[in-house]
Amino acid sequence: MRFVSLFSKYMQTIYRCISVAAAFLITAVTVYGFISEKYTTGDYRFYVNIFALVFVFISIIFPVKIEFLATVTFIYAVEILITYPFNQNALSFMMYILTCAILFSRGYLRKKRFYKVLAAVIFFFTVFAFQLRFGLESFIESFFMLAEFSFVIFLILLFYYLYLRNQGKSPIEKFLDLTLYPELSDRDKEWIELILKETKYSVIAAQYGVTEGTVKNRMRYIFKTLDVSDRIGFMATYGGFILKK
Repeated sequence: MRFVSLFSKYMQTIYRCISVAAAFLITAVTVYGFISEKYTTGDYRFYVNIFALVFVFISIIFPVKIEFLATVTFIYAVEILITYPFNQNALSFMMYILTCAILFSRGYLRKKRFYKVLAAVIFFFTVFAFQLRFGLESFIESFFMLAEFSFVIFLILLFYYLYLRNQGKSPIEKFLDLTLYPELSDRDKEWIELILKETKYSVIAAQYGVTEGTVKNRMRYIFKTLDVSDRIGFMATYGGFILKK
């Protein structure tokens, strides 16, 4: 059975639908804001929405580049956290977690994961410090609410992981059976193995006596065959997998 990639055409359609829904929601909120006179073209929220819409439309055109959606969720996470007391609006935390989840699925946390996660935590608490402007009492209440949210999310992930373990499954399959792809040549499979070892295209080209452009063109075909978008999507999906050739 072929592995279903997070960057397959089916998933790209889902990402595009999510982006369209996000564009509609942001537009509706912006229009309502003008009608209700909650803000004008001089209000910062208007420019935040416009900025977010730009990235949403880009993600509609290029659905596989889900990091653009991460940009949108990150913008709103920071904006909400700075603007509203956390104990009255905890959406900022959920948006920030969603940002990290998107980047994780795209493969940006595959290397130096500990340092990137640490940087993400430090950044969040740096922005969270702005909650002090709402008063010390509000800050303390917000901090306890943040701790409660974090604990619940941790438990959700823990029980989900334990459920998969009890079902005899791993959260991430670690086996790529290339025999299921007869359209791939022996050289294609060798190149896949080299890519998994993070070998540069230029090194592969020199090793096989071809141009780097030839390697890139063939790898695009290979990625398409494996139903992934590009090298980043390939490594995010199959990094660390064992090959069966």
